[in-house]
Formats: sequence, structure tokens, C-alpha cells
Amino acid sequence: MNPKPYLSQLAACLLLSILLSACGGQIDTPTPQPATATTEPIPTSTPKPTATPEPSPTPTNPPSPTPEISAEMEAEMAEIQAQISEMRGLAAGEGLQVEVYDTQELEQYLEAKLRQEYTEDEEFQELVTLAYLGLIPPTFELRDFYRDLYAEQLLGFYDLEKNEMVLIQGVEFDALGRMIFAHEYVHAMKDRAVDIDGRLGLNNESCAQQADRCAALQALIEGDATLASALWMLANTTPQEQAEIAAAGQAATPVLTNAPTVFQEDLSFPYSVGVAFVQYLFQQGGWGAVDQAYLNPPQSTEQVMHPESYPADLPLEVSLPDLLPVLGEGWELLDQGIMGEWRTLLLLTSNIDPQARQEVGAALPAVTGWGGDAYSLYYNLDSGQAVLVLKTQWDTAEDAAEFYAALEAHILARFDLAESESELIEMFQYMQLGYAQYQLLEDTTYYILSPSEEVSAAILEAATGD
Repeated sequence: MNPKPYLSQLAACLLLSILLSACGGQIDTPTPQPATATTEPIPTSTPKPTATPEPSPTPTNPPSPTPEISAEMEAEMAEIQAQISEMRGLAAGEGLQVEVYDTQELEQYLEAKLRQEYTEDEEFQELVTLAYLGLIPPTFELRDFYRDLYAEQLLGFYDLEKNEMVLIQGVEFDALGRMIFAHEYVHAMKDRAVDIDGRLGLNNESCAQQADRCAALQALIEGDATLASALWMLANTTPQEQAEIAAAGQAATPVLTNAPTVFQEDLSFPYSVGVAFVQYLFQQGGWGAVDQAYLNPPQSTEQVMHPESYPADLPLEVSLPDLLPVLGEGWELLDQGIMGEWRTLLLLTSNIDPQARQEVGAALPAVTGWGGDAYSLYYNLDSGQAVLVLKTQWDTAEDAAEFYAALEAHILARFDLAESESELIEMFQYMQLGYAQYQLLEDTTYYILSPSEEVSAAILEAATGD
């Protein structure tokens, strides 16, 4: 499953309602404990940035004057910077560039980012992959959705590429606006300390190659800023202001609210699951343990979902053979990558067909024990047919059998069209999706979607080597 376009030069597309639901307006203040062995880096084959001690907090200089920002607002931003720097232990942002975009400038910015970071080929890859897995309709307009979503959610952000803070004109610098600034300021300071889009690898090229690692990395970054800004809120706003912030989180966001379930869940991951991961680290060893994670970042969403497994439980390398010789002329490899534990969970819980959508509480145990996976998507441009193969290796044969049972229930529900709405039947016909094959071999499962039983059988034989 290709990663969504993160507009990855942004350290945060601040999803306000998600951020506030993660904070709840009343997050409990974690009590740091002495650092344990779980917070110490271990040797891995993944290159890590050289550890550079972060300078102690120093007095903050106000941002460079911006015509759209009043002197009062400049002073408030400087105060927040000093508060965050002291609380989070980050160097103050001397000379931090702050820009203000009006509505037209924001639209132009988003359009340019989408053109730069989300090509038509990438859009088509994501569309076919997600539609074949049953997570979005095959005619879903992805580009329009992302553009409208980001425009709806963005109230302020830090641009990693330009190293500048962007505020949206008309957003009041009330308690909510100040909390947003605090959140983004954490990103700005961590970027200066560790180079998020450079050494750390949160950029389009890296995310396209390592989507699951990228999701885990984003969870660390957003979880950090979410926890820090929540603690800032508790320390620097009144109960009435906190209630106003929480109420603002309930504001209507029709693009997100009406989006397919997979997007609602996936977009929440860095904030909800990410903040739980960071809070776990904080409880182990305070902000020092969180900072240490940037030097040895999580390598999979499994580590984020099960922080007790970090950093020792590294994902297994899983491979699939080249299946073009089996498929024959006219086929091409359209997409390949790693689903990861998180998106394997979404496979079971976020189908557009309600009868194939499992409850998270029931599906989560079935994906726990994920060890590693690989998927490949092949497409025939002439016929419009596709073949998707997912191979997953589990920690134990018991883990594999548990997922296999959940996958079987999902497939049987999804392909039971007897009582399905005509719209769902038309989607199957539109995609020429005719058959699902699944197989359990000791600690490994296979899931194949294709136009026919014959194609699936041939692909399974080639994938398993039988």
C-alpha cells in the first residue's frame, strides 16, 4: 500500500480534531521514570544519524517581523517558544522564519505540493492498490480528496523544506491558535536538531521505498509534538480555555468525516497511536528517552503499536519472486512494498463493505505477531486487470493461523455478494476482481486477488515455490 502523500516537507498537516481527541483536553501528565534498557539504542543495519547533544535552552528571540502579525502576537509567539524550549528541553528557535498565507496562497501552496510530491503514476498506483483491497471505491478521486482534506485541516504548519513556520491568515491566536503554534514549534526545533527530512528520512523518496518505516517515523514525530503541546496546554491555559480547545475539536470537518474509513484511521495513526508510543518512552526516561528515539527511530508500525517491542523487535525481510513470467505478455509491476502491522489491521477493519469490516478489538489480536511482509501489484494496461499478492511472515505458526482465520472470515464476507448492494457488485465488475486465494504455510500466509481462480492458482504456486 503506497503511502499517502504526506506533503512530506510539512512536519505536520495538523489534523485538529485528531490531535484534540488524542489529548482529550485532559491528558494525564506522565511521570518520568529512570531510563531502562529499552530506551538504549541497539546496533542495527539501519544507518543512524550521529548523536549530537542538543544545546541547553536559551532565551528566545522573537521571530522576524511579518506585516500580517501584530506586535502583540509576536510577543505571544516568543513567550510560547520560551515555554516550549524550557519544558521540552529544546534549543530556542533564534531567527525562526514565520510566514502568513491567505486562502489563495494556501491553495497555491497545496496545489504545488501535490504536483511535486504526488504524481499521476503514484495516484494511480494507490488507487488500484486500495481499491483492490476493498478500502476505497475504484473511482475515488484521490488527488481532489487530498487537496480538500489538507485545505480543511491546515491551521498552521512547519515547512521542512523551507525551514519556516506558516500561519494561516484569519486564524485567531486564541488558546487554540497558541496550542497549534506550540505543536508546530516542537517540529521546528526537532528539525533543527536532527534534520527530519534529511538525516531522519521523512521525505518522498524514502517514504515511497519504506512506507511502513515512514509511518512509524511520522508517529514518533507527531506523537512527540502532540504530547508536548498537550502538556504545554495544561500548564499555560485556563480550564475555560482548555474547554474551548476541546470544543473546537468537535468542529465540522466534512471532508475527513465523510472520507472512507481507511483514511480516517490512517490519518489518526501518527497522533493517537503515536502519542501513546511517545508517552511510553517518556514514562521510561523523560524527554531524554524521547530524544534518544530520534537517534534510533522505530523501524515499523509494529514497534509503535507495541512500544515494549521497541527497539529490539526489527521487521523481517520478506520477498516475493518476479511473477511477470507467470502472468505473461501485457502485464507490468505497478506497485510493491510493505503493508506493516498497522495497515494489515486496516485491511481487516476498514473495508468499504460493512459486512467485511471487522471490529478493531477482534482484529487486533489477529495481526499481533506480525513479523514482516511484502506485497506486489501487477496490472495489465490492455485488459485493465490486476493481480495483488501479499505474503506475510509471522512470529510463530500460531500467530499465522490466527491471522489466517481472520483473513478467511474477511474474504468470505467481502466476496459474499448475495445480499450486497448493487454498487458493491458493480465495483467488483469494474475492477474485474473475480477470485481471492489464501493459503497458510507454517508461519507464513499468502493472500492473492486476481481476475480468476486459474490465475490465482498459478500465482500461488509461483509465490510459494510449490
